[in-house]
Amino acid sequence: MANASTITLWLFMTSGPKAVRKATSPLSRPMPILAISLAPADTIRGGRPTLRVRVVAGSGGPVRAFVRPEHVSFRVVTPSGGRIECALPPYAGRALPDFFARLSSSRGVALALDGTSFCGRFEEPGIYEIAPVLTLRESGAEWRLEAATGTFVGAPTALRVRSTTYVEQPAGETR
Repeated sequence: MANASTITLWLFMTSGPKAVRKATSPLSRPMPILAISLAPADTIRGGRPTLRVRVVAGSGGPVRAFVRPEHVSFRVVTPSGGRIECALPPYAGRALPDFFARLSSSRGVALALDGTSFCGRFEEPGIYEIAPVLTLRESGAEWRLEAATGTFVGAPTALRVRSTTYVEQPAGETR
C-alpha cells in the first residue's frame, strides 16, 4: 500500500542473477515516524489507574496527526500471564482540520486516560505489563493536510496493582 507522501517501487528482475532493488521516487520525502509512550502507574486493587500516554514525532521531523483517546488501545499481560487487548469503541465523529495536531520531537499530545474505561477493573494484585498502541486512519487528504497514518506500538510499561490487605514493612533488621 503506497503512502500519499512516499512512493516506493519494488523491481524484480526476471532473468539473470537474482536481484531485488528498491527504488524511491525523487519527489517523495519519507513520512515521519511517531513515537508513543506510556508512563509507569500504580494503583490499589480494584482502583482506577490513570494511564498517561504521550505521542510525539520521531525521526523525520514535524508531522500532523489526528490523535484521539479512541485511537489508543493497550496490549496487557496480567501478573498471572494472561493476555488482554483493551480499547474504547471507535470514534464516530468527523476529522476536522482543527483537530489535527502538529507534533515534533519536543511537542506532542499528552492523554490522561482512565484505565478502567479501557480494560475494566484491575483486580489481580501484581505487576501488569502494558504496551500502548496508536492506530491512525485519518490522512487529512480531504483538507489538503499530510497526516501520519498507520499503527504505532510503544514499549511495554509496568502498572503495579497493590493488594489492599498488604502492609509494606520498613527495610531494616529482621527478627
